[in-house]
Parts: sequence; C-alpha cells; structure tokens
Amino acid sequence: MPENKWLEFENFKFNLSVPYTIYADFESLIVKINSSTPDPERSFTVPIANHIPCGYAYVVIGPDGNFKNPPAVYRGENAVDHFSKKHY
Repeated sequence: MPENKWLEFENFKFNLSVPYTIYADFESLIVKINSSTPDPERSFTVPIANHIPCGYAYVVIGPDGNFKNPPAVYRGENAVDHFSKKHY
C-alpha cells in the first residue's frame, strides 16, 4: 500500500480547457419505507425512504455563455435509464 493515500494532479501543462458546461438536475419521488423496529443490541442503520427517479433536466452552456440548445426536460418512468441511453 502506498504511504500517502492522497493523489494530487501536478501536471497542469497537460490540462485541457473544456469550453462547455452542462448543468443537470434529477428529480425523485421520496417514498416512505415501513420497517420493523431495529435490534438495540446491535449496530444498525434504518432505511426510512426510497428515492424513485421521476425526471431530469439539463442545459448546455457554450463558451460564449449562451445556451447551445433549449433546456432538455424529461418526466416519466425510468428517468436514469432514459438519460443514460440518450447520452451514451
């Protein structure tokens, strides 16, 4: 194992400037979970809710600071899969 657990980027001469910025946001429904009482004799974590992705939006900003396309919005089931398939 390396002694130093931190890595630092030092070769800034190889840094590439990226002229575009993407702002994205996912929305989720929060559904409560009915769970049993935990055992106080053991360490535990109690899940209290599930996040169900239900939509996303994103916008691409160009080097001039303006939108490159209108903001993209999706609302529906399988939002994560939809986003992944659209962009990969």
